[in-house]
Parts: sequence; C-alpha cells; structure tokens
Amino acid sequence: VAWSEGSVLEMPIGGTQVDLIVDQGIAAVQTGEIAFAGGKVQLSPQIDLRSDQPVLYIDNKRILDNVELTPETARTMLKYINPLAADATSAQGQFSIDSEGIKVPLMDPMQMEANAIITLHNVVVGAGPIAEQLIGSAKQLQTLLRPDKVNDRDYNTWLKMSEQSVPVNVKNGRVYHDGIKFSHDDILVRTKGSVGLDQTVDMVAEIPIADDWLGGNEYLSGLQGQSISIPITGTVSKPVLDRSAIANFSRQMAQKAASSAINKAVQDKLAPKLNEYQNQLNEKIGGEVSKLQNKFQSQIQDKLQEQIGGQLQQNLGDALKQQFGNAAQNRLGEVLKIPGAGSADSATPANPTSNVEEKLIQGIGNLFNRN
Repeated sequence: VAWSEGSVLEMPIGGTQVDLIVDQGIAAVQTGEIAFAGGKVQLSPQIDLRSDQPVLYIDNKRILDNVELTPETARTMLKYINPLAADATSAQGQFSIDSEGIKVPLMDPMQMEANAIITLHNVVVGAGPIAEQLIGSAKQLQTLLRPDKVNDRDYNTWLKMSEQSVPVNVKNGRVYHDGIKFSHDDILVRTKGSVGLDQTVDMVAEIPIADDWLGGNEYLSGLQGQSISIPITGTVSKPVLDRSAIANFSRQMAQKAASSAINKAVQDKLAPKLNEYQNQLNEKIGGEVSKLQNKFQSQIQDKLQEQIGGQLQQNLGDALKQQFGNAAQNRLGEVLKIPGAGSADSATPANPTSNVEEKLIQGIGNLFNRN
C-alpha cells in the first residue's frame, strides 16, 4: 500500500509505502519512517487475525518523534495526555511518544491498553479552560498570602512546560498520567490523574507555595514548602474545580498563623520568665540538698565515731585481761589512784607530779613483784 500525501486527525502526513505480510494469521505491517506534523511516525505494528476480534500490537519503540505541537495536535492528541493544552488558542514546541507496549482491539479500540513515555520538548501553549481556572485559583491563593502584592497577570499569556518525560498508562478507557508540570510567571502547577477517552476528567492539581508569596511573614513560615491540592472533575472543555480546597486552605493558613503567633509570644514573653523561675527553683533545691547532705554526713560521722570508739575501748580491755589477768588490771587501777594534791590534811603543799611518778613506779614494781 502506498500514498503520496494525506492527513490524519487534521494533521499532515507524508507519503510512504507500507508492506503488509501475513503469515499464519499474523499480519506484519512495515511502515518505515513517515513524515508527520513536522516530525515523524513509525508504528510497524503486528495484527493478530486468528480470532473474530483482531488485535493490533506495538512493541517497545519510539512511535512519534519530535512532532510539532499545534492547536490541532493539542486538541486532537495531547489533550488526553495533558488536558491543560486542550482548546489552546496557540501552541509551540514538540513532543515525542515512546511505546512500552500497546494493545488495541481493532473492533473496540476504546478498550486499548498501553504503557508509554510522553516527552515534552519545551512546550508553550495558550491557557485553555482548565489552565485558566487553575491560574485563577493560584492568584486567589497568592492574594490570601500577600494582600499587599499587586497581581496584574494577563491570563491570556502562554503556559510553559519545560523539558520533561511523563509516564502514561491507558486502561479501561482512561489515560493516566503522573507529574506533568507547567508554569506561568512564578506560579507552578503539577497535575496527576486521568482523562477518559470520553473526555471526562478526574485529576488533582497541586500548586506549591512559593517563598515569595509568604513575603517574609514569620507567622506564615509554617507554610513554607507546602502545596495546595485542587481536585478537578467535569470534562476537558468544561472542567470543574473543587473550590472548597481554597476555603480549606484558608482555614489551615489561619490556624498556622495563629499557632505561630502563640509560639512566638511564648518564646518572647514566657520563655525568659520560665527560665528565671527554673533557675531559682534549681538554686533552692540545690541548697536544700546540700543541707540534707551535710546533716546526714555529720550524723553518719558521729555514729561511726561512737561505734569505733566503743569498739576500741572494749578491744583494749580485752587485751589487758588476756595479758595480765583481771587481778592485775584491778591492782593497777588502785595503784594509779592519786589522793588530792594540796589537801587540808597536808602540812606542806604536795607535788602532784612527783607523787604521780612515785606511785606509778611503785605500782608497776609491785605489779611485777619487784621492789
């Protein structure tokens, strides 16, 4: 089969020759590279004809390479992958599609199954219905955070989609994607979810809070790095955004601001006082503990001295008894008795020291039976 030129989905396709080889119920379609919308397409599928329901298969390969993005390609093809590009009034850039396995029942193509990687090559599109509403929500969010900042964005300007590769999965009549990003000025939006082949939408758009939106407000610092999630339903041409997400975020923002204000008041006012009271309490507790330690230490020392002194005295008595006997101990005690010096019975003052020495010598001599 051959043709010189034509169009597919309102997009131009170049001429080529297609060879069809059927062997045992399997048709191999050899297309080669075909010029298509500024890029090229290469399908080369196989068709299983062995049942009443023929199925087309495409293996792992690049099937679209650097196809030019126009309002027509965005409207007819890319809207199922990136509905933000649907109904774009203008479009620039290219996109490629790498197949990771495609299965299409030819009698019921809506039940196709596919895994692919979509690569966007610096795509820029005019804002469609979904993008316009998302940017409007982002503007509302920014106004909540920075009432003092004048926002004069023109929402008819283009949306930028930097170079990115997005996994895409097709099953049960829906095209699922995860993580398409586009930006407009300082607004960044990430989307994930699915678009039905019937053009119904079931997605979530995440709008990260830019640091500039907080304006250095210390009460909103808890929002740094946070995102607001906005569910999107409806259809590609008539999307419906869940407006309650903005209201819920406003309540969350107020709670975080109040919490930050309270924490700051505590840090600025109460924390120094609490530290002062804590220091005073520590000093008082430390003084009482020192007193108790000193008291216990004194009592323990007295008790030890009493017990040790008594024990020493008992040990000395036991030693004397063992060495000299009880009689010698008693005799020594009698000998050491010294009458009062300088008593009224004495004619002359006595010498206490001399008497003690004489008595001690005499007593020791008598103790050992010596003169």
